[in-house]
Amino acid sequence: MKIKLTYYCLPLALSAFLLGCLTSLHKNNMQPETRNNDLKDLIRRGDLKTFKDIIQQDTSKLGTTFADAENNHQQTLLELAISLGGKRFVKCLVEEFKVDVATKDDEGNTALHIAIACQDLGILKYLIAHLSNQEDSVKEIRNDHGATLLHFAAHMDAIECLKYLVEKCGLAVSKSDKQNGLPLHYAASHGNLTCMLYLIKKLETQGQRDLLKQQGGLNKYTPLHCLVLSKSIEDDDNKQRQVIAELSESKDIKDACGHRPRDLALGRKGIDIDLF
Repeated sequence: MKIKLTYYCLPLALSAFLLGCLTSLHKNNMQPETRNNDLKDLIRRGDLKTFKDIIQQDTSKLGTTFADAENNHQQTLLELAISLGGKRFVKCLVEEFKVDVATKDDEGNTALHIAIACQDLGILKYLIAHLSNQEDSVKEIRNDHGATLLHFAAHMDAIECLKYLVEKCGLAVSKSDKQNGLPLHYAASHGNLTCMLYLIKKLETQGQRDLLKQQGGLNKYTPLHCLVLSKSIEDDDNKQRQVIAELSESKDIKDACGHRPRDLALGRKGIDIDLF
């Protein structure tokens, strides 16, 4: 009986050992996701003390990323704090843990881009103030598409951030991305008429009206092409008339496929074809 007992207990002990190893391996594999969820929940709950305690125990957690399912990319911890409105956490990461505000995510965006996306001018100003070289750095920040912060503000219809970047930080409205797209193209692509009028006025004031006809992207669209193809246009007929009148010089410019803005405007909702 003694031998039989040993015979049956050995597989059980081995099974328990293997199960323990597999459980430990599973926990290790799940650690980043669990850790991320813990930190995310702490920001949501506003538990700054526990948040700081966890990071102080393991500062490598400052470099973890968070899945942004909506936009299909990975956010940095600082970007997450901004997107969740955790201003105290933002200041903690920047001032206490010395996180670089210009660190890029997997798309080349930074915490400053996220502040603009959230239309949080206060956080944007704070982050700019904590750049290693304020004057030069803010002008040079670009994402993987070559878009400046100004392109991003025009894209997100963040008019207050847009004005601040131009008037206080000196970002140029004439800078193009990698495909020759201006901030004006970005504003037009999303029907952001208020941003468009602001950018048009700035280009005119700087004697750069010719850029209103600049063609960008693979399809060689002018800002007017981008506007008529926009899926949503700011609901303001007066502004629409103003914008189209300002861009009237590009009405007959053809894109890469030989289409004029008027050709693309036919049958599209939200566009007054009579303005062409």
